[in-house]
Amino acid sequence: MRHLNRLPIWRDANRLLLETEQVVRSFCRYHKYSIGEQLRATTMRLCQSIHRAVSRKHSHIKLVQQVAELVDDLKLQIQLARELKAFANLLMAWPVCMIILNSKNREIV
Repeated sequence: MRHLNRLPIWRDANRLLLETEQVVRSFCRYHKYSIGEQLRATTMRLCQSIHRAVSRKHSHIKLVQQVAELVDDLKLQIQLARELKAFANLLMAWPVCMIILNSKNREIV
């Protein structure tokens, strides 16, 4: 795991996980256990996929595609959460959105 800390996409994914956790905590009860749970799960799967993509060279391309799909899923979920008014205000979603946008074009290895 220590070697992963050198990768910007891994650091961004970890920051995203922490920011998502903070944002979802502030959701009302209904959204916390519906769209919030999906946001948490997708972010966790994103971290797992990045770890697998770095450590498993034989299926690297497939795992990189999976990471890209998870980022797209996460963007869709954030958009849906915004439309459902899960965020108390749009400033709450800003850190999560910025991490996603800044890391979208980063290399995995």
